[in-house]
Amino acid sequence: MAEYLNCLKLVEGNNALNCRLLAKKYLGCRMDNQLMDRDEWKNLGLPDDQKEKALKTETISSTTTTTTTTTGADGKV
Repeated sequence: MAEYLNCLKLVEGNNALNCRLLAKKYLGCRMDNQLMDRDEWKNLGLPDDQKEKALKTETISSTTTTTTTTTGADGKV
């Protein structure tokens, strides 16, 4: 919970995705430990797993770089 509150402070209360994911993690823990009733993420105002997976894939692909090495006819770089 403290991590989520620190996140909100850092983004000055804006609705940042990383803060929403922290909230989802916190609420998921509460549901897993029967501290609250299980509910769908959309009812809690949080992204569903499909959107989250798509976002993670997009983030990974945008930060991944490809390195190619060209060799000469003699096989040396």
